[in-house]
Amino acid sequence: MNFNIIFLTFLLLFTCCQMNQKEQPFRIEHPNLKPPKLLERPEIILPDSLRKENLKETVWIECLIDTLGRVKTAKIIKTSNPKFNLLALKLVKRYKFSPGEQNNKKINYVMIIPVKF
Repeated sequence: MNFNIIFLTFLLLFTCCQMNQKEQPFRIEHPNLKPPKLLERPEIILPDSLRKENLKETVWIECLIDTLGRVKTAKIIKTSNPKFNLLALKLVKRYKFSPGEQNNKKINYVMIIPVKF
């Protein structure tokens, strides 16, 4: 009887944790670490073929932001529709950031950016 209650409690907690991980991005907070801040985001211009479909899509991109606030590398880690992948990559590579800092020194910073269409 006790084993069943413990098992069900564990199962419920595990399920809740999995739901939260999918809904919210993971963030590491540290008092001496300042993540980059987005300064410039170009306007999304959809090709006519995608605009006509009127889809609501998200592409998650992992980016390396350098010490000058430029996107140096970008790769897709999750997508809801592959048709939007190339457009999202091109767009994110044009983003401008303030550089990340740790202990008041500029650093390279890896972050995940959701691009919503």
